[in-house]
Amino acid sequence: MKQQTITAQSCGMLLILSMLTDFILSPPMLSGTAQSAILAVLLFTAFLSLILPLFLRVLLPNHKNCALYAIVFFFAAAQALVQVQRFYTAVSDVPLAQSIIFALLLIAALFAVSNGFAAIGRVTQLVFLLFLLSALFLLLGNFMDFHITNLTFTQNLPQKTFADTLQLCSIPTEILLFCTMCHAQGSEKKQALQKAIWTIGGMLALLLLCAELRLGTSHSQTNMPFYALARMGGISVFKRMDTLHVCVWLFAAMVRIVSLLSGAKTMLTQCLPQKSSAMILVLTGFLVTVFACVVSALPRSVQKGSLSVMLILLFCIALCGEKRRKTPCVNNE
Repeated sequence: MKQQTITAQSCGMLLILSMLTDFILSPPMLSGTAQSAILAVLLFTAFLSLILPLFLRVLLPNHKNCALYAIVFFFAAAQALVQVQRFYTAVSDVPLAQSIIFALLLIAALFAVSNGFAAIGRVTQLVFLLFLLSALFLLLGNFMDFHITNLTFTQNLPQKTFADTLQLCSIPTEILLFCTMCHAQGSEKKQALQKAIWTIGGMLALLLLCAELRLGTSHSQTNMPFYALARMGGISVFKRMDTLHVCVWLFAAMVRIVSLLSGAKTMLTQCLPQKSSAMILVLTGFLVTVFACVVSALPRSVQKGSLSVMLILLFCIALCGEKRRKTPCVNNE
């Protein structure tokens, strides 16, 4: 039987990859200036650093709530699949049919899921290094074209910062992976989680600053400002590096999809312990396809909001269960 745990460090890398890739492939519609957006990112990061440790402590899946966890994992995996499908269609010069893209992504993801959590942890570390190199080359490739005059002062800064914070606010589903894939000590997981959260905040702020220094306020009017940076940036004789950046981003997105499907498969196994591993894998593919059909009909804001609501409901259910367990039973004589 394949090892079913990964280290807290790999979980932290997975959280960083997932949130940054989601931000790059589907940037939120912010107010238009880096000043308010960076402040919003800092507020959002502080919010996550406070709220996610509570989720980490309370959200402990078991045989009673595994079905609810499976639904959240399936919804998140379907959302990630649809996101990658739409991004590839948008950036490809000769895009394939969306059904073919989805089928290829799903087959590749299910094959990776069958290799277990340990393999996912090892691949996560490699893709994380590639992602950092991609971010570095994105910065260096556009550095000579940064113009300080592109930075603008935001009027009504508190109002726009608050609006941008609302746009960013969501609870990442990957917090559940800390509970299902990682069995390190609580303090070790919490430390890895805090490092990941603040790394995400710093890199998001840097990406937003680079986008405005290069594109000016027009970066907020572009559907994919970071892809625009990838197309315009170049190093020495390498004038077009966007294909390399897109490949790394897609690899990172695939790691996210595989990890979410692995979480869904683990929860299905707990719900249906009598079924074989092959049957569970086929059922995982079928259910994520059904969820993808539902998700593709929803606006992006509704998708993100629905996931956050599901996680909050899971948190409340788990918290109520914890309180019931701690309440002493009083037997009537």
